[in-house]
Amino acid sequence: MHSQTTKRRDFLRPRPRRYDGSGPERQRLVVERYTSPDPQRDPYLVALVIAIARRQRREASGAPPPATFTVHLFPTYGKRPMPLNLYVAHVKASFLDKLDFPSQESQPDSELDIYHWAYPSQAVSVPGTATHLGSHHRLLWEGA
Repeated sequence: MHSQTTKRRDFLRPRPRRYDGSGPERQRLVVERYTSPDPQRDPYLVALVIAIARRQRREASGAPPPATFTVHLFPTYGKRPMPLNLYVAHVKASFLDKLDFPSQESQPDSELDIYHWAYPSQAVSVPGTATHLGSHHRLLWEGA
């Protein structure tokens, strides 16, 4: 009788499945699928820069808005040792106008400049010189 009741209960209300440990691996695969192999050319970072600049513009609506908005990004990618990346973007208000008013003709000086500094996860010593902390790159987003 007891086994029949147990079978009925399990059929009507199945027990939750046991954790198999594959969740973190699936999450890692999804992140790798949508992460650019070259962090300097990651379109998601550019979208994040634009979104932050638009928010800065919206928050500065009471005062006269500046001609250029500066955005600082310091993205981290989990616990694995990677070079530290610092992005500083200068977004002109005319670039944001292209997004806010697409039917209007854009100004020729509307651009988005992104500067990138890459620092290795550990400083590299070169004999006879100071410790090398990274290199500076200037990226220009060729917007429409």
